[in-house]
Order: sequence, then structure tokens, then C-alpha cells
Amino acid sequence: MNNITPYYENPTSKRATPERQLWGAALNLFISDAINHTANKKASIERLQIWKESYDDLLSCGELTKRLAFFTDMNPEWLSLKFQVYIQSLVQLDKAG
Repeated sequence: MNNITPYYENPTSKRATPERQLWGAALNLFISDAINHTANKKASIERLQIWKESYDDLLSCGELTKRLAFFTDMNPEWLSLKFQVYIQSLVQLDKAG
């Protein structure tokens, strides 16, 4: 039995395996940590460091971004670019308000 998704099909449409869901949850937490870094929330030193590392990695399309993107069939450059656009929108809102 061939379990490889053909190139012309959406790889996410049929493969919601428990492992894939776990990687998706890890990616979600990673992005949430990066966003929390921008919010200046109060947290422990350890949590603040994790948020900063997530922020830096996602912004620069680092190793963790690439790994999480690989296991969720996402494009790491796209994730990083979308996060950069999000950061730019925050800067614009800050300047306007």
C-alpha cells in the first residue's frame, strides 16, 4: 500500500494523524510564544526567554521554524514572512495610536 500523497493533492487534507496533530499543536504553541514576546506580558524569566527565542527564530526562519514547518507540511519561509508582516502591522498600530 502506497501512503505517499501525490504532488497534485493537498497533503493536509487526508493526513490528520495523531502525530501530525501533535506537531500542529507544537507549531501553534511556538507561534503563540513568539506573539507573547511582542505583548510585553509579565512572566517568569524562563518563560520570557522562551518567548524571545521563539520570536527570534520565527522572525529569522530559524532551525526550529524549519523543523516545525517540515513536520506540519508548511513552508517555513511563508511562516516567517507572515510573522514579519504581523510584526510590521503591530509597529504601524503603535505609531498610529
